Amino acid sequence: MKFAYIGETRQKEQVSGVVDAADPTEAKLKLRALQIRPVSLKVKTQGSLLDKIRNLRLDEITIGSVIDLKGMLIFMRQFSSLIDAGVPIVQALDILGKQEKKKLFRQVIFSLKTDIEGGSTLAEAMSRRSNVFDGLFVTLVQSGEVSGTLEKTLRRLSDHGQEVAGEGVRRE
Repeated sequence: MKFAYIGETRQKEQVSGVVDAADPTEAKLKLRALQIRPVSLKVKTQGSLLDKIRNLRLDEITIGSVIDLKGMLIFMRQFSSLIDAGVPIVQALDILGKQEKKKLFRQVIFSLKTDIEGGSTLAEAMSRRSNVFDGLFVTLVQSGEVSGTLEKTLRRLSDHGQEVAGEGVRRE
C-alpha cells in the first residue's frame, strides 16, 4: 500500500512524497527512519502519469499546478541532453533552474538540487515531491540511475509523452 505524506526534516524543511508500507504505523516508522517527522499521512489513490497523458490534451494537463505536461517534457529532454553531454546532475539542475520561467517549478528544481547535494539520489529527491513527479516517473528515473542510463530513460520518457499526447513538442 502507498501512503502520501507531508513531513518535516530535522532542518525544519517541509517535504512530501510517497512511502510503501503495509499500514500507517509502518509508514510512520519508515519516515522516522528517514529522519522525517510526518505531519500528514494518507492512503495514496492516484492513476499513473501515462493514464493522465492518454486521457487529456497537452494544453489541459498541469502537474500539481507547478508545471504543465509540455513544460515537463521539455525539462526532461533538456535534462537528458545535459547529462548525456557529461554535465553533473547538480550542475544540470542549477542550469535548468536558472533558465526556468515558472517560479514554482524553478523552486522544485532548486530543491531537487539541494536534496542531491545533501546525499539523496535524484529518484529519492523526486519522490519527496509527489505533487510534481508521478510515482511511475520516479520509478523509471530510479531504474535509469541504477542502470547508468538516466539520460536515455529521460529522453525515452519525453519521446513517449510526446507520442501519447499527440503534440509536437519542439526538440532541442
